[in-house]
Amino acid sequence: MYRKYLGDEFADYGKQHDRIRLVEDRDKDGRADSANVFADGFHDAAVGLGAGVLARRGDVYYTCIPDLWLLRDDDRDGKADARTSLQHGYGVHVGFLGHDLHGLRFGPDGKLYFSIGDRGLDVATIDGRHVSCPDTGAVLRCEPDGTNLEVFASGLRNPQELSFDEYGNLFTVDNNSDSGDKARLVYVAEGGDSGWRIGYQFLKEPASRGPWNDEKLWHLRWDGQAAYILPPLAHISDGPSGLAYDPGVTLLPERYRRHFFLCDFRGAPAQSGVRSFAVRPRGASFEMIDAEQFLWGLEATDVDFGPDGALYVSDWVEGWRMTMKGRIVKVADPARADDPRVREVRRLIAEGMDPRPLVELATLLSHPDMRVRQEAQFALAGRGPGAIATLRRVTRADSPTLARLHAIWALGQVGRKDQPAIDPVVALLDDADAEVRAQAAKVVGDARRTSAAGALVRLLGDPAAR
Repeated sequence: MYRKYLGDEFADYGKQHDRIRLVEDRDKDGRADSANVFADGFHDAAVGLGAGVLARRGDVYYTCIPDLWLLRDDDRDGKADARTSLQHGYGVHVGFLGHDLHGLRFGPDGKLYFSIGDRGLDVATIDGRHVSCPDTGAVLRCEPDGTNLEVFASGLRNPQELSFDEYGNLFTVDNNSDSGDKARLVYVAEGGDSGWRIGYQFLKEPASRGPWNDEKLWHLRWDGQAAYILPPLAHISDGPSGLAYDPGVTLLPERYRRHFFLCDFRGAPAQSGVRSFAVRPRGASFEMIDAEQFLWGLEATDVDFGPDGALYVSDWVEGWRMTMKGRIVKVADPARADDPRVREVRRLIAEGMDPRPLVELATLLSHPDMRVRQEAQFALAGRGPGAIATLRRVTRADSPTLARLHAIWALGQVGRKDQPAIDPVVALLDDADAEVRAQAAKVVGDARRTSAAGALVRLLGDPAAR
């Protein structure tokens, strides 16, 4: 069938399965000793690369064009029992391999964020919405159940991975187009346009890329590019792939606190590895500082921190094509192996937050590790209106700034379903702390926009109002 409609060149498209593997260290000796296929069968000719996976509280989100999938292992046998397509319609263009759906990450607002390359999207959602962005790459977000999908930012070529810092600022590193342009570190602001359109890639003069080069759309902000785009912060790497941010309590040396880790995949081990860098505020945006080659000599494709504090890096081993082998490398400083803070984080993550009382959860909002803070925040938000008084106390000026921010974000989560939860946040719009004011404004704006949209939907659904 595929040969009939797609021709011999595509006859093999339906043979190889994209799959998810569950890799475990069951005897706890620091090395993986078990690997099994959690889910496969993703091999229709239209299916793209399985390029993103995120597991949380029994839910496994999986990005594989044309779908965003939700998988569950209900009987805990290491294999997915249920799979649901939350959204369908990603990858409307035939384009470069790897310009797919990826970058799964939970944001501070409790929403699921992810990215699409410039193959674009025209998506139907399970809540009956239609979201279209067909000619460029984008960052998207939705509720954990797949509803309320929206385009958060656009104009990107192939943003492989997303990463938040502790203040809720979102960053990605976008790939170049092989025409003399450079890969770009991007501060992803809501509504931002980074300038790329898929049509630039296929102009008749291969190296021209039209406005992309002619109007310096990929240049830095002081290079005189067009004023309608959000300019990149820096040029870094040649094959940006995975991206992670230091969560606060890890097995890496202290000098890497508040640093990002970026995979730079170039198709040859000697030229590839993991870079590290930090950012600092500059006006309304940021600038990159302290960039270095952190781990070099492996074909790094993805990077993330484990609950044990180690940095994990996936290694393609060699070349660009399928090698039928791969490695996962664990990076840690032996001198920090017995750090009691690392053991505490591992214990808190393993135990979870649901059984904890409100007072303990409120205390954990000031924990030095952002993963613990976020899980405590989500647990408080899950208590609904019953947690509003506790969260309101944490937002007071005598609380640490990061705890106040997590309380604000939690109130925003509650407020999406219970509008009075936003009232304490409104009172913070004139707070003495500029960061508190900024986050309060985001939460209030999002809540009121969501409330207005909901009111409009209810109005249009009422026959008497039409």
